[in-house]
Amino acid sequence: MLFVNCIRMMAAVTLCATLTNSLYAAKTLVFNTTTPTNDLEGSLAAQVLCAQSQIVPAQIRTGDHQPHLVGNRRCLVMVRPLQADSTAPMQLAAVDKGGETLGILDLVQPEEFPKTAYYLDGIPKEPVSFQSRPGVVTRLNKSGDLKKLSDPDATFLNQQLQKSELVEIQTADGRWSANIYLPEQKNHDGKMIRIHSNAGLKSTVHYGDRSVIVSRSQTLQFKAVRGQWLWEDELQNQNILYAAATWSCVLPAEWIVPGLNLWFRQEGQRGRLKTLKIGAPTELLLHTIDLGMLAPPRGQFNFAIDSTAHREYFQTVPTSRMIVSEYESLFLRQVMLPDGTLLIEQDPSTGGWHTGTMRQRIGKELISHGINNANYGIHSTAGTGEGSHPYVAAQLTAHTSCGNYSNGIVTHGGSGGGGIVTLDQTIGNEFSHEVGHNYGLGHYEGGFLGSVHHPADQINSTWGWDADKNRFIPNFSPYRSGKDACLSDQCQSPFYGRSFGLDAMAGGAPLSSFNRFTLYTPYSASKIQSFLESKAVFDSQSPSGFRKWNVDTGHMDPYDHTIEVCEKIDASVSGLTSEKLISLLSEYDVVVVSMQDGKWIKDLELPRASMVNRGRTVTIEQNASYDSFLLLHGERLKMPRGFKASYISNGKLWNKKQGVQHQVKRKPQEFGIPVTTLVGYYDPQNELVSYIYP
Repeated sequence: MLFVNCIRMMAAVTLCATLTNSLYAAKTLVFNTTTPTNDLEGSLAAQVLCAQSQIVPAQIRTGDHQPHLVGNRRCLVMVRPLQADSTAPMQLAAVDKGGETLGILDLVQPEEFPKTAYYLDGIPKEPVSFQSRPGVVTRLNKSGDLKKLSDPDATFLNQQLQKSELVEIQTADGRWSANIYLPEQKNHDGKMIRIHSNAGLKSTVHYGDRSVIVSRSQTLQFKAVRGQWLWEDELQNQNILYAAATWSCVLPAEWIVPGLNLWFRQEGQRGRLKTLKIGAPTELLLHTIDLGMLAPPRGQFNFAIDSTAHREYFQTVPTSRMIVSEYESLFLRQVMLPDGTLLIEQDPSTGGWHTGTMRQRIGKELISHGINNANYGIHSTAGTGEGSHPYVAAQLTAHTSCGNYSNGIVTHGGSGGGGIVTLDQTIGNEFSHEVGHNYGLGHYEGGFLGSVHHPADQINSTWGWDADKNRFIPNFSPYRSGKDACLSDQCQSPFYGRSFGLDAMAGGAPLSSFNRFTLYTPYSASKIQSFLESKAVFDSQSPSGFRKWNVDTGHMDPYDHTIEVCEKIDASVSGLTSEKLISLLSEYDVVVVSMQDGKWIKDLELPRASMVNRGRTVTIEQNASYDSFLLLHGERLKMPRGFKASYISNGKLWNKKQGVQHQVKRKPQEFGIPVTTLVGYYDPQNELVSYIYP
C-alpha cells in the first residue's frame, strides 16, 4: 500500500513524504531442477554437462537435437552428483585417447558456480528499499522537457536530480521520448527515478551499460545504489541459478580433442565419463565492407569496427575460431553493370530493402562473391548469378550497402545465404538471422519444438555461456512480463514470469545487453555445427593449404581445393534451339541448361557432335515438375525431375560423364596478410568496355 502526504509548491515540483513497503531481496530461482541421472562408470554417480557456446548434456535424451563439443575450444564442465550432500573436494583428471594424463584439476564448489548475465556486481546483500526519501519530487510531463531526456549525456535529468529526491517521468500520446538516458551516478545515492508510460509508443531507458523498454501502462522505478542505477525488477534476478549442488571447472582448449576421457574423484569414489563426443575444430571467416553505390557509404557498419561485438557473436556460435577482416569503405561514384550499362547518377530500377539492380549485381554478386572467390583463387566467373561461388570454406562476406535509385537513396539489408550477408542493422538479430541463412538455416527451424527455447525438463533447452566472463546467458528474458512464448498455436509458459526466447530464425532477439546477438536454440546450433564441420578451413600447415574434418578418423585431413578453369555460361531455356546451342558451344567450354518450375523446356536437342565442338560440354539440371526430353543421337530420352547429367563431345559423339573435368588445384600462397581485392567486368568477346573496382 502507498500513502502520500503532499504540499503543493509549484507546477512541476511537489514536496512529499512517501511511504511504501517496496523492499526487495532476491530469492533463489533454480532453472534446472530435474533429477540428475548417472553418466559415469564407477562408484561415483553423477550427471555431467558441458558448456562452450551453450550448455550441452553429456547424454542427449531421445528426440532432442543438441550440438556436441567443438574441438579446440574452452569448455566448462559441470558435475551434478546424485548424492549432493557431500562437501568433500572433487577432482577431475583428463586423459587423452592414448592414455596420457593431460592434467588434474580441482573442481569449484557449488557456492562458486558461475552466475548469470543478469547478475549485478556491487549490489548489497541486504534488501533494497524502493521507498523514496522525503523531499522534493519533480514531475516531467511536458513535451519540451521529455525531449531533453533523449540526450545521452542526461544533462537535464541530472540537473533535476540535483534538487530532487524523486523525479517522476510521465509519457503519453503526443508527449513522449524514444530514448531516456539516466545520468551517470554522481552523488545521487538514495535518489529515485520513476517512469510511467501512457504512450502508445515504447521508450527505451538507458542506464549504465543496460537498457529496458517501457510500454503503455507500465511503471518502472530506478534507485541510485552504491554508484549505479538499479531497476526495481532486476534485483529479483540476482539469485537465478542454472542448477543447484553443481561442481564445475574449465578445461583448456587444447584438451578438447576426440578421445578425451574424464575421471572424477570424491571421497575415495571414482567415476569415468567416456562417452564425450567431440567434433571438428571449425572456423568461421567473416569479411566486412561498407558500400555506397552512387551515394556515399552510410558509415554504420558497427559490427566491423567493434571488437566487442566480434567477441559477443563468437560466444553464440559452436566454432573454434572466428576471424573478422575489415575492408575499407567503398564509394562507387559510377557503377558499371554486367550488361555494359554504365550508371552515373542513379539506377533506373526501384530500390528497396530487398530490391534493386545494384543491390544484387554489385553488392551481392560482384563485391561479396568477388572477395570470397579471390580467396579461393578464382579469377574469372560469369558476370551474373551466384552459381560460380564454390562455398568450400565457412567464408562469408558481409556488406552494408546503399544506392541511389529512381525512388531516391535506399538502404539495403535483410538477406543472407551462399557466402553473402546483406545487412542494414549489423548488431542484433538481423546479423544473427542473416548469418544463420549462410549456415543453411531456414525460417522457424523445427517448428515450435525447435525454434522456441524451453525449460530444462524439455527438449531444446540450453543456456549460453560467455567463456571470457564466465557468465551464463539464460534462455529467457530478465523481465517479468508473464507472457507465453508462442509459435504455430503452441505456447511455452514463462519461467517465473520471464518469457522464453525465440531462435534467431524465428523472430528472436537478444535477451539483454550483456550479449547483443540472439541465442540460437540447440536445434539450430546442431545444424550450424553440421554445416561448419562440412566445410574446409584455410591452413598454412597443410600441404594443400586446406584441411577438412574426417568424420571416420576424427582428424582434420589435408583437403585438395580445385576450381573449374573453363568458360561457362548458364543458357536461358527461352527459345533454346539446337542452333542456339551451336552458337553457345562455339564460345564457351561448358553450357549449363537449368530447368525449374516456371523456367522449363519440353524438348532439348543437342547439336551434332563435330570437331568444332570437340571437348565442349553441355550440363543439364532438370528440377521442374514436368518431364523434359533430350533429343540425342536420334533418340528421345526422358528427363524427369532430379535428372542431372553432363555430355562431352569427342568430335563424333556426345558421351555422358558424371562430372566435368576442367579443374585444377588451387593452394593459397599467403595466409593472414592484408590484401587489396580487385573486382570488375571484362568481355571475352571484346564487345563491351572493361571496368575494374579497387
